[in-house]
Amino acid sequence: MAPKTGRGSDQFNLRMPAGMRDRINEAAKDSGRSMNTEIVSRLDQSLNMDLEVDNVWQEVHRRDAQIRALEEKLYEREKEQKEIQTRAMERDLYWTNISLALNGVRRANLIQFRASLKHILMSSDNFPPSLKSYAEDMLSVLNEKYDDLPETAEAMRFLVTQADDAHNLVYAAPDGELDPDFIIDPPKQK
Repeated sequence: MAPKTGRGSDQFNLRMPAGMRDRINEAAKDSGRSMNTEIVSRLDQSLNMDLEVDNVWQEVHRRDAQIRALEEKLYEREKEQKEIQTRAMERDLYWTNISLALNGVRRANLIQFRASLKHILMSSDNFPPSLKSYAEDMLSVLNEKYDDLPETAEAMRFLVTQADDAHNLVYAAPDGELDPDFIIDPPKQK
C-alpha cells in the first residue's frame, strides 16, 4: 500500500516523455486511484523491490559463506579420513611384516630341525636306536605336513635373513640397540 500523501507532503515537478502521462492516467483509472497516488504507489513498489533485491543478495552472500564453510569442513573431514586410512594401512602393513618375518623364523626353525633329524639318521652309530626311531617319525611328519619347506642352502639363507629381520623388527629399541626385553609397539592410533 502506498504511503499517504496530502497538501503538506513533499512536492516534485516531474518531466515525462510523451505518452507516459496518458499511460499513468489509464493505470490510475484501472486501479481506482488518482494519478498522484498511482505514481507514488509505483515509485514505492520500485523502491521496495530494490530493498527486496538487496535482501535477496545479502541472503545469497550469507548462504554462499555457509556453503564455503561447509565445504571447508568437508575438506577437513576428508583429510582426517585419509589420515585415518593411512594410519590403518601403516598398522596393517606393520603387522603383515611382523607376520611374514615370524613365519620366516618358524620356517627356518623347521628347516634346522629337519636338518638335525637328517643328521641323526645319517650318523645312526653315534645315537641310540630310540632317538633314530624318533628322528624317522618326526622327519616323516615334517615331510608330510611341511612339504613346501625349501631344501636349498640359498633358500635357507633367505629364511635365516628373514628370521634376523624379524628379530630386529621385534626387539629393536628406539635407539637402534637390540634389547631382548623390548618389543616395539605397532604404530599408534591418533
